[in-house]
Amino acid sequence: MVRYSRIEKIESLLDSKNPDSLVSKQQQASLENRHQLARQKALLEEYQAKNTVEHEQLSREAKNAIALVSEDSQFLSHVREIIRFVKTA
Repeated sequence: MVRYSRIEKIESLLDSKNPDSLVSKQQQASLENRHQLARQKALLEEYQAKNTVEHEQLSREAKNAIALVSEDSQFLSHVREIIRFVKTA
């Protein structure tokens, strides 16, 4: 009889219909891992999209700053030319 009770206990631990069985707990853990992985994947996609938008914004800001510096440089060149003209006149 001891063998049968051990076998029944093992069968109970392996019975997927038993919510306390090892199989059920493993299935629950696996399902939770899948859910966590899906959440992490969604967060990764969100962060990648945000990163792309921020990089595009930085690129636009850098181009605008370069254009402004270029305009300032041209203005200063004109001022220098005017000063040279006034000195020579």
